[in-house]
Amino acid sequence: MGSLRTGRAPGFDRVDAGVVKMCTGVLTQFIHQLMVDCLRSGYFPSAWKIARVCAFLKAGRPVDLPGSYRMISLLSVLGKTLEQLILARLQFALGSGLHPGQFGGVPGRSKSHAAREIADLATNSTSRYVVAIFFISRHLDNDICALVSNYLNDRRVILPEYGRDCERQAEMGIPQGSVLGPFLWSLLFDGALRKLVSAGLNAVAYVDGLAVVIHANTKAGIEAQGRTAVAGLTGWCRRVKLSLAPEKAPPVVTYSGVKMSTGLKFGANARYTREKIPARVAVVRAMCGAAWGVSYRSRQIYYSALCQSVLLYAAPAWVRGLRAADWAIALSAQRTALLAVTQAFRTTSTDALQVIAGRPPLDLQARALSAAWEVANGGQSSRRRTEVQRLKEVCDQFPDEKVVGFYEFIRPALVIKDAEYVEAVLIKDFPHFVDHGFDINETTNPLDVNLFTMTGKRWRAYRNKLSPIFTTVKLKSMYGLMTDIANNLMKAIDREKTECLELKDVLGRFSMDVIGSFAFGMDANTLADPESKFRKMGKKTFDFNFKQFLKFMFISNFPEFSKKYGQSFSRKDVQHYFVNVIKDTIDYRVEKKVRRNDFLDLMLQLREKGSVEITTKDPSDDYPAISNETYTTDKFEVTDDLMVGQAFVFLTAGFEATAIIMNMTFYQLSKNPGIQERVREEINEKVREYGSLSFDSVKDMTYLDMCLKETMRMYPPAQVLFRTCTKEYTFSNGLVVKPGEKLIIPVFAIHRSGEYYPDPMRFDPERFGPDVFQRPCTFLPFGEGPRGCIAMRFAIQQMKFGLAKALMSYKIKVNPKTKEPIELNKKSLVTTTKYPIYIDLEVISS
Repeated sequence: MGSLRTGRAPGFDRVDAGVVKMCTGVLTQFIHQLMVDCLRSGYFPSAWKIARVCAFLKAGRPVDLPGSYRMISLLSVLGKTLEQLILARLQFALGSGLHPGQFGGVPGRSKSHAAREIADLATNSTSRYVVAIFFISRHLDNDICALVSNYLNDRRVILPEYGRDCERQAEMGIPQGSVLGPFLWSLLFDGALRKLVSAGLNAVAYVDGLAVVIHANTKAGIEAQGRTAVAGLTGWCRRVKLSLAPEKAPPVVTYSGVKMSTGLKFGANARYTREKIPARVAVVRAMCGAAWGVSYRSRQIYYSALCQSVLLYAAPAWVRGLRAADWAIALSAQRTALLAVTQAFRTTSTDALQVIAGRPPLDLQARALSAAWEVANGGQSSRRRTEVQRLKEVCDQFPDEKVVGFYEFIRPALVIKDAEYVEAVLIKDFPHFVDHGFDINETTNPLDVNLFTMTGKRWRAYRNKLSPIFTTVKLKSMYGLMTDIANNLMKAIDREKTECLELKDVLGRFSMDVIGSFAFGMDANTLADPESKFRKMGKKTFDFNFKQFLKFMFISNFPEFSKKYGQSFSRKDVQHYFVNVIKDTIDYRVEKKVRRNDFLDLMLQLREKGSVEITTKDPSDDYPAISNETYTTDKFEVTDDLMVGQAFVFLTAGFEATAIIMNMTFYQLSKNPGIQERVREEINEKVREYGSLSFDSVKDMTYLDMCLKETMRMYPPAQVLFRTCTKEYTFSNGLVVKPGEKLIIPVFAIHRSGEYYPDPMRFDPERFGPDVFQRPCTFLPFGEGPRGCIAMRFAIQQMKFGLAKALMSYKIKVNPKTKEPIELNKKSLVTTTKYPIYIDLEVISS
């Protein structure tokens, strides 16, 4: 309630947002209890259902026609607050289940998304003909959902007329300006979208506008699919008591306020905008004339609110389809508006008007707005592609090429898509491609210096010293601790619920507890306390929002500037928390002289020694020497910050990746019950053979290993691998790579390539059978070669142990609440799903 916007007209009860905000501090407990009682009883107070309607005549419309007026409903502020609470519950329960073609009432989607989606569906089609059929629906039946039936029933509308109030019962629709209205409409309209999609048609909806995009290679095919769409939609409309308005969809179509014609031309939209501007300009002139001496700043505000909003409306949807002549029309509309704002002579040039008004040319504004929209939305609309999907498309477009050029943002890079060339870069000719290519400022960001970002000899020195912690003996010694944590995992699952469980969260806590215990001797205990600060900060590490995405792109593409301005991959608050945890653990061990022979002990030993050494046969050689020639030795200092930085990256890097892989493995096993049962039989057989779920029994679970590898093939934790050329190199086809040039290995594209994996979208563990030949460097979930993940064996053993423990106790099924098909999160650097996966667990009797 503290976020309520003041200065808005109150509802029928005359209580505005300012009054509510003032009372919140005094009556907080009362208001809170009132809202709770309403939610629990399913009651929406009658006084909050009254809508006072104000009618505003549309410019140039006759006064005697009802359609000439724009109706505004004034609703109770407290009623809208209760609507917000109801909406939050509905979105939590149903929001992720809405059809992806639904844009109205869905957070993060706009009219630009809807109109752009239609253009993209047509542009990306390989069919000869593409037709979009537009339906405009009207009249919303009020019996939508039992959860909000009380909200919908017994609503009243009050319309002032000739000095008195005319009141009537509302029998249909939802009041304009309500909070719940858009989302309830989306729920109703979802049925139409699903019916069309089930018939094999693409559908896009925004509020009451529905577009069906048909692809066919013949006109007969277009007609047949068109008849299917019309028949299906009219039948659905009859069932839900809706009617269609075909008169609103002429050959030049208006969809979500954007006009488009055949061939995806938007000239009609430019002309339509020019026609709307004079009415807006008249309002600007009237406002300026009514206020004597109105300031220049006020005129700019009028222009932005009344004119610019029309000129740039849904620009990302139409900016690509405008021709030079259409831009001239759009600029003439801007000129008309600028003349009114500046009050300049009509002979003033358009360029001068733009300078005087302080407004850029419309075409530049529209393109800039579109470019910003592209960045924010990953280059596409609701079905926009991730960066790795773009890489895969590039690889698919050039099937016969081994190396393809690609721009990562604005920086050119070489995409190495052939397995033979990948093997050369990662293994055979590794000395030419040692570094990942990140340039870290150690002065401002000392904690960012770790095995992943280190370069050259320094990286190899630390890699050699840290490798012993992941030997078989070390891994085997941890199994007592892992057994205890796995038991806590089972308790956590039993305690929370076995139906509609979002398993990824529990698995993430399991990973945190295992890594914390094995590497640092810490009892993180997040399985018992999911609200612990340790868990919250761990999740925040991978809370990858748009700001984090821009930071990553900036660091990746502008390493020199990033180093100069001290940009860091890590969030400062997360880094600060974990650094303090690690330092406290270190101080405790030093003070108490505790030895656990783990990762942290090894780092303490290196600090006591003061430096790490590496020997090479040549000062310019960054790879282990092979012959007995003259050697040179380099020493690298081990500082407190560097030691903590290594610990920080190891502690946080494993949280998310292992949880995601385990979660996706459970999902695939739930979709393939035959495979799941075979895995369970193997687990039980090995436990009987070895006497317990031990290191040796888990290591011997071949089929479980095959299933895990197939999951990592379909959903690789590392979607791409980066390398930078450190020595000039010539590929076998004659392509020369210079030092400093960037290489990208598209792991996602390789893993889903039909050349290496026939029918790549099918989950088939037999691809990794013991007798199946695996072509080198076609399976890269943890990288490969000297810079492969140092903790790979630890991660695999941990995941196999957790999977085996759970599968011994439960049968796994997908809950219908899961949104399928699975869609990847476009804003994440790791392979994770956009929407949660919900699992039902059936306890297996002893």
